[in-house]
Amino acid sequence: AEELGLKCIIICSELSLLSRQQLDVCSFYVLGPEGYADLFRRAVELVGNHPATYGFYIADEPLEPKFMHGVTECYKIMKEVAPHLNPFVNYRDGTPYFDRDSFDGMTFDEWVAYISNEVGVSFVTLDEYGPMINDNLIPDYLKSMRDYVAASEKAGGKPDVWANLLSSAHYAY
Repeated sequence: AEELGLKCIIICSELSLLSRQQLDVCSFYVLGPEGYADLFRRAVELVGNHPATYGFYIADEPLEPKFMHGVTECYKIMKEVAPHLNPFVNYRDGTPYFDRDSFDGMTFDEWVAYISNEVGVSFVTLDEYGPMINDNLIPDYLKSMRDYVAASEKAGGKPDVWANLLSSAHYAY
């Protein structure tokens, strides 16, 4: 990876909030913030300083309030322990499905500003399946991309927006 200039996002199950169904057994909630920070320090010592390491994966689509809280705290801990790394959270799907109840009543723009300015998130991912399944969802994908970019611009140009293009329509089979 290093020779090719590639960067890796490391998935370490002990550091991840794997799913909303497993929150009570994930290391953040079992060990608490200090224990989680110690666990993350050990991971950084093992692979975090390798030139190909971009960051560590935390979670996918933390849509419930407790899940979002845990992800936010893990993100802050990772940035405090290893500011040179970039924690990875695939925060959510497209904006046509944005549910204010999952985000303490914030609008999408308010949420993007919050995660950028208060949490310190440097990039968000657009995880929209639309272009892959059928033509009816392409407008949703384009709307989501426009909404993410506009919200980022309103928040001062941060966070950056990453578009995730899925390689297979896994729900179409």
